[in-house]
Amino acid sequence: MKKNDVVITGCPRSGTTILSQLFCKDPRILVGNEVGFYTRWENNFTNRICEVILSPDARPAFRRNRQFLLEKGIDPDIIRLLAKENNWTGKDYYNYISEKLSPEVQIFGDKMPIEYVAQLDSLAQQFPEMKFVILTRDGRSVIASQIDHWTENSLNHWTRPNIEEAEYLWLEQTKLLLDKIIDADFDRVKLVRYEYLVQNIDDTLVEISDFIGLDSPMKNNGLIQPTYTEKWKHEHPDMMDRLSTKFKTYLNLMGYY
Repeated sequence: MKKNDVVITGCPRSGTTILSQLFCKDPRILVGNEVGFYTRWENNFTNRICEVILSPDARPAFRRNRQFLLEKGIDPDIIRLLAKENNWTGKDYYNYISEKLSPEVQIFGDKMPIEYVAQLDSLAQQFPEMKFVILTRDGRSVIASQIDHWTENSLNHWTRPNIEEAEYLWLEQTKLLLDKIIDADFDRVKLVRYEYLVQNIDDTLVEISDFIGLDSPMKNNGLIQPTYTEKWKHEHPDMMDRLSTKFKTYLNLMGYY
């Protein structure tokens, strides 16, 4: 049975991870956590599968993929073995998972911030029925989150140590996002504000479920709790004085200022 393709993307630190975790709590959905098979469709994917994504020693963000597969009855170590033996491409990974998923699973896809934004037009052309759920978030909250998660030895490319560097990163990513969605087919692209997601959880899940083609809404089951979305004001009270005019312009374009 063919599965519906769904991609979750957006700028980093905008809620893509929590949404993908919620997706995978539904028995009808499997969404990988930054597996990257769509953008490596014809490329050798073996090392990424075996040493990065499905390794038992993978960093925690990737280790979730083993859990997601096991919950759907698929053994990640068999995948690693087959990939090594056959030099899998991203397409090989996709086809194997699709064949192994039970008929109950209607949605199969991947979550990857910014990389899938950059490839939005080419993915839309290559997969004519693919749906894109794109998270957006107040850039000031993104900056605060980048700083909060930054450490000197961080392996996370999406964190920065201060407001100025974090602003630059958000601006570059937001310019790319706006450029990619300006001509998007909004029958296939749904923009979801992080703030609306965490404050109006059930309503948002109804909208997303309908958009991706589920016959009944996903359930939250307590995974996402109503959240205060302006912590940046208290954590960085001088932020507005330090932000550039250009940042404020793009914040306004995104509907946040």
